Amino acid sequence: MNHCAHDQPDNDVEQRDQQARNSIALDEFRCTVERTEKGGLQLFAFAPGIDPDKTEVTLDRGLLTVAGERASGRPDDADDTANVYGQERFSGRFRRTISLPEDIDPDKVDARYRDGVLHISIGRRESLQPKRIAIA
Repeated sequence: MNHCAHDQPDNDVEQRDQQARNSIALDEFRCTVERTEKGGLQLFAFAPGIDPDKTEVTLDRGLLTVAGERASGRPDDADDTANVYGQERFSGRFRRTISLPEDIDPDKVDARYRDGVLHISIGRRESLQPKRIAIA
């Protein structure tokens, strides 16, 4: 007997719906990475409405991860049976992992959140900076 995806139990459908909502959240959590004049990195993540206290920024073995959750923005007393036909921005959990170049310094990381933008600065290792050598 052949089973199609729509023949699965309702809890699988709900799980796929949640995965689809999560993938939308990932798509909406956009970021820009730029090199600075000194060789460091500047990352700008555009995420208005997130709570910086509930957002986690980690750097582990060259991978920078930003993870957190944004509330739906709907009032707590909103009717749960109401259908939403349009939504301007994502809600729910998000996670973005970015592979960084080898020359970054994990001890020179600074993260700030202001006006809906998460700004992460990462410095370059001093030992990998170009060095000017004087001619004798």
